Amino acid sequence: MQQQIAGDCREKANLAVVALLLSWLLALCPAAAQEAAGTSTPQAPAASANYPVPLFRHIDQSRPLPDLKAVESLRIAVDDDFPPFSYKERTGALNGFNVAVASAICEDLRLTCEFSARSWDDLMPALERGEVDAVIAGVKVTEQAVETADFTGAYYRSLGRFAVRKQNPIVKADMRSLAGRRLGVIKGTAHEAWLTTYFPRSNIRPFASMQEGLEALRQGVVDAFFGDGLQLMFWLSGNASQDCCRFVAGAYNDPDYFSHGMAIAVKRGNTELRDVLDYGLDRLQSSGNFGAIFRRYFPMSPY
Repeated sequence: MQQQIAGDCREKANLAVVALLLSWLLALCPAAAQEAAGTSTPQAPAASANYPVPLFRHIDQSRPLPDLKAVESLRIAVDDDFPPFSYKERTGALNGFNVAVASAICEDLRLTCEFSARSWDDLMPALERGEVDAVIAGVKVTEQAVETADFTGAYYRSLGRFAVRKQNPIVKADMRSLAGRRLGVIKGTAHEAWLTTYFPRSNIRPFASMQEGLEALRQGVVDAFFGDGLQLMFWLSGNASQDCCRFVAGAYNDPDYFSHGMAIAVKRGNTELRDVLDYGLDRLQSSGNFGAIFRRYFPMSPY
């Protein structure tokens, strides 16, 4: 089913999402916000609280070790307008969660890595042409994509979350607790389809945009808003929310609707490189370095 999915972690960052990111950066790290807007010198991302980070990957302990000598250098392509996953600083330097994850793999495995920024439409074609060795940009692992590329296991997944006003007594986001409640969601998205399927006893209120829906939540027009946990996270942590709201405990992971995995793509048939990158991702998670990187770019736990 083809539809605009607001919770898709790779949909192009629209103005509303960028505004949420800048709002959070302005609240927690003004210098970083100015840098993202292109008005200041580069600053390192601010460290966040030491919250637990989910284990997005299942590590197969029986998997044989890859031949690390088979890969010595890497040309890695990223998208440069997908904050906080990847973006260009004022100096032209690449930054973001995806860049940091790939850089950590390269450092840990002692690989020589070269990063380049490309337009979203040219990322996978560049991989097919052999101009780059790997793409880390949240490419969807679809049936069409696997015909031209191989993918590592997922290192991140989009999660659906409910947000409510702080004075709202709701503590659990399940069908019984939200029965009869007014639930805001963006119209025509996978999140709306999911709510319609799993919360039939609730009063679902679709909105034309994220901004309109979140403002309805802030003003109490709806009892809860359901959407992509990442977008909600930045809104809750930023100035736009005016400290009105909070997450309801728990997160939903549903690959059939909005939780596709974010993985690294390599050229079809390059299983040696794929296995090395999978090994690197496993080591990042096991060592705790993945969690440390995650906290640099996200203000709170996605769960």
